[in-house]
Amino acid sequence: MEGAKENNGHIFYPLIDGHVHIYNCYDVPRLLESSFHNFKKGAQDLGLYQDYIGILLLCESNNYDWFEKHACGGISTAGNGENVWSLQYINDISGALVATSCHRKILILPGRQIRTREGLEVLALITAQKFDDGLPLEKLIDRIHVAGAIPVIPWAVGKWLGRRGRILENFLQRSSEFQGVYYLGDNGGRPEFWRNPRHFALAREHNINILPGSDPLPLPWDAARTGSFGFALRKTISLERPASDLYELLRNGHPEIRYFGCLENTARFMRNQMALRFRGGDG
Repeated sequence: MEGAKENNGHIFYPLIDGHVHIYNCYDVPRLLESSFHNFKKGAQDLGLYQDYIGILLLCESNNYDWFEKHACGGISTAGNGENVWSLQYINDISGALVATSCHRKILILPGRQIRTREGLEVLALITAQKFDDGLPLEKLIDRIHVAGAIPVIPWAVGKWLGRRGRILENFLQRSSEFQGVYYLGDNGGRPEFWRNPRHFALAREHNINILPGSDPLPLPWDAARTGSFGFALRKTISLERPASDLYELLRNGHPEIRYFGCLENTARFMRNQMALRFRGGDG
């Protein structure tokens, strides 16, 4: 990777989980602890041992406002005893939170998850703006561009099959008609037996990149997956303006990306799917 322009503790290589939820059933300090250790393993797998920082890109649905609750301009804390993380707001385009515990830091950037009229999911990354559910895919992508955010169409169980899969395929084939960049998203919850969707190959044929994320489920134990599946960039960002820097790196659609993490093992995938059906609700 490129050498950092400065070595003053404020310039970092970003390791990014591109699809994160913080559900009500989660223990946030434990989520942050897990994220830190998962990012550390991802960095080691990529040969990074210093000057990196983990970034959680939130994708909150319209009934969640975890980021807004904590973006109060001051400092809040999560946890107790030795496991305390402070959350400090950074005033930078969309805003950002830096979670700190002793010498450890994790960045949290806002974003939204929206459901389209066709039943697909779309993420709007690096934005605090809300978007209406139920818009057609093309119109929603355009709205996200106008808002100055990064659109991502993420894989989800069953969402890219049948009629919806054909709608997405047609959209990808007409990608040259659309202004601005968008990405597809992979999902760390995709089971290891589920081969890469054909849409990934089609996206690459049209020079559309893929941004992975963990996409944890609304099950208490799944919070431990945050930071375990994602991507690293070969450019650095600053701690003073992380949202602006990351947006600039992603907005042209062709950053140099390296991937880390593994897909879900079959037994855990089946257990989680059964748990979702029995629990109901959103955690």
